[in-house]
Amino acid sequence: MKAIDQDLIKRLAQIQCTHAEIAQVVGCSESHIDKRYGPQIAEWREAGKASLRRKQWEKAMDGNIVMLIWLGKQYLGQSDKQTVDQTFDTFEVIIGSPDNKNRQALTGPTEVLEIGPAD
Repeated sequence: MKAIDQDLIKRLAQIQCTHAEIAQVVGCSESHIDKRYGPQIAEWREAGKASLRRKQWEKAMDGNIVMLIWLGKQYLGQSDKQTVDQTFDTFEVIIGSPDNKNRQALTGPTEVLEIGPAD
């Protein structure tokens, strides 16, 4: 078996490569990667996430608006959601003839509309 470059495995794990991807790149089986480097890969992945978070934070602190918004959503509970509050006045619709025969009222108290037969 050829020598496996552990530093390469570390760099691949830090960019969140899967065990299958790492095995493919270094030229060995996935089971060998799992058995020999499994716990270390988990640690290296976490270190990669921390590096990514650090870079994102640096971008935000340098004034990158997109990163400021994204981090605000992630850590401060901010969102793009807008609450729309609408209220509607109710009104009364009278259906029937203009001389008040056979009139029916449909509920709602603020305004009265009278609808008569079309001429």
